[in-house]
Amino acid sequence: MFSAVNFVLISSIFFTDVALCSRNPRHIIMGKDDFPYICSVAYKEDFVFICSIVRRDVVIVSVSNMNQPIKAGKEARYYNDIGSLTVIGGSPYMNPTQFEHLPHGAQEVNVTGFYTGTVAITTDNDTDADLTKYLKFGVFESVPKINVGFLKTSFFDWKDNQIFPLPLGIKPRFLSFESENFISNLEHPLFEVKACQIAGWHRRTARKIFHHVIYVPKHLCRVAYCDFNINTCFNFLLEDSPEVCFKSTHWGGPCAKDTGSVLFCKHFSGGNIFAVLTIAVNCEKENIPCVYTTIDQTIKDFQTSFGEYTPST
Repeated sequence: MFSAVNFVLISSIFFTDVALCSRNPRHIIMGKDDFPYICSVAYKEDFVFICSIVRRDVVIVSVSNMNQPIKAGKEARYYNDIGSLTVIGGSPYMNPTQFEHLPHGAQEVNVTGFYTGTVAITTDNDTDADLTKYLKFGVFESVPKINVGFLKTSFFDWKDNQIFPLPLGIKPRFLSFESENFISNLEHPLFEVKACQIAGWHRRTARKIFHHVIYVPKHLCRVAYCDFNINTCFNFLLEDSPEVCFKSTHWGGPCAKDTGSVLFCKHFSGGNIFAVLTIAVNCEKENIPCVYTTIDQTIKDFQTSFGEYTPST
């Protein structure tokens, strides 16, 4: 059963109006060599959003970020100009797109295609592509029901520890079982709730930061989104859905440009990536938890687009 201690802890994080918090945002923890799989997507050399390296030629992104207009008020989306996108990885402490010249160890690779579900958009068909015509949008008009996509790139070089694919020490065939058990334990914890970590770039300083986040049971998360958007009361965060919720243990949290970053949990099967950030409302400042899609579902989506997944290749 859900212990009284854990209920008080999560309730205090979840229901307290974060706008009233006056303390410093201690979730901003600078890091250097951790999370070498975080990367940045750039459009014509300008940073647009975060990604995560899943294979030396594939990175995870959110569909909602790719579906953003390149210019406000214009119809063209980022997937309409695939050839102008690049991915940069390997910067140990700062968003590499902020440097005039790439820092030591960073690498920039070209993007050749965008994939989500059975959709493949490449430089051959990107100009007229329009995902808004058939994406099943869910929580918000700008966020699709399944908000996980992939960019196919030229190859990264694994020459040092500054750049590496996301760690996954669980074989894909066991992921469903491990994920279901982990979620069940989080929904009905017998022990103290532990925090997980997600990395991002600080919006003002561009430094690499880490958010410590704690699990929010699905029924509590659904209440928050139901109050925010009535359409989420009925078919959002169902018990068997691949989405889960986490909220920062301190003021503020990941933002929309951070969707595509992955969540690392030390207590998930000995330390593994557990989920991908897919919904972030106003950096959690409206007291809305972030929504993540489990890595189990993400790997299934990867296999739909690229076939068998082999970790760390």
